[in-house]
Amino acid sequence: MTNVLHAPNIPHLDRMFSVSDSGVRFAPNNASTLRKMFARFSEDKTIESKVSQARKARDKSLAQTPPDQEPDLKEYDTLKNQLGAMYPSVMLDGGSREEHIRAYSGLVCVDIDGKDNPSKPLSEIADILESIPYTLAFCESVSGDGFMAFFGCPSSDKHEATLNAIKHELHETGVV
Repeated sequence: MTNVLHAPNIPHLDRMFSVSDSGVRFAPNNASTLRKMFARFSEDKTIESKVSQARKARDKSLAQTPPDQEPDLKEYDTLKNQLGAMYPSVMLDGGSREEHIRAYSGLVCVDIDGKDNPSKPLSEIADILESIPYTLAFCESVSGDGFMAFFGCPSSDKHEATLNAIKHELHETGVV
């Protein structure tokens, strides 16, 4: 794995990372920044429509599944994968596994799932994320039951330490 430092003079919102227009099962084929991704999310109404379709498929499957069984989320997964995928922490070359990391972006993305935090309403989790001074941005996950939260990282050799510090701080607030 490489430890290429990000350019410290580039604001976190403008740091480049890999994206796959075809979803997580395909090698990244593009690059973006948080600023560009959030602009795209707010401008492109087809994304909102696709997210809505995926949530409806998930909700339908959950509603039709008896409590003692696992839901069949194939339709939801298919629709979710059509949204593409982003890899905010890294630039990748040739695939999405660790051996394909070419550089670190200087961003740490934390996935916070509602199912892992059943005693915390999403509004409370959002308040906690807003109260952390180094939260760059966060948005609702495709399922609608959690968040993707973005944080800055001082350097690529501090990526894992930064992730662990963020996880620890969230844990102190009761967020898994």
